[in-house]
Amino acid sequence: MSSSEDPIAKDERRSKLEIYLDILWVIKQYDERGAKKSNIVYEAKTGWVNIDKHLDFLIGYGFIEKCKEDETYHLSIKGIKAISHYEPLKDMFYPRIIKPEEI
Repeated sequence: MSSSEDPIAKDERRSKLEIYLDILWVIKQYDERGAKKSNIVYEAKTGWVNIDKHLDFLIGYGFIEKCKEDETYHLSIKGIKAISHYEPLKDMFYPRIIKPEEI
């Protein structure tokens, strides 16, 4: 299957919602430590140009919080709820391929 036929090809343009949810997912992976801006840019594949706008939106709507001491980002309760609703939907639309060794 070529990348043009692949429904989850990485070069597809994402909606703002998908970008926001990817950012939340990355921050979730850093748990208690918090995610630095560079972690978010590289792992959510957002690019440096719009990252501040995305983070400001998520902070403004209460999905994430910024720790001023070490410049890290953490999920709020609202962000945790958003992720908990997103992950099952993502699994439904983009099922994970199970490798034989995982069975």
